[in-house]
Amino acid sequence: MKNITLGKKSFEVQKPDSLASVFEFVIAWSTSDNSITNARLCAGAIGLYLDSLAILPKYKPMKETPTGYGYKCLERLLSLKVQGSEVFEVGTSLLTDMAQNLPRSEEIEEKKDFFPSPDSGAGS
Repeated sequence: MKNITLGKKSFEVQKPDSLASVFEFVIAWSTSDNSITNARLCAGAIGLYLDSLAILPKYKPMKETPTGYGYKCLERLLSLKVQGSEVFEVGTSLLTDMAQNLPRSEEIEEKKDFFPSPDSGAGS
């Protein structure tokens, strides 16, 4: 569990369950040099972490993009009087947390034999 503060309220939040969603947000964030896109991604990250509290809209990855979802979250956060600087600060910390939770090359090396190769005779 992680704690975040937005406005005058603190929330205990959870890491997103979906690694695919985390991956999409981190890739979009790491390749963006646009402040508007980054604001949306920060707001979307907040939405993902607040998901269990149902304060912001739910992310529907098959129907929307991370930036489209982030726009909806940003709209809601601003209407709740959360300052833009807070969205950037909290969202950046959450996106950083997401990036740290993605599988790393060392972990991939440890699991590289998870799937048997076709010539290993597995299943014969």
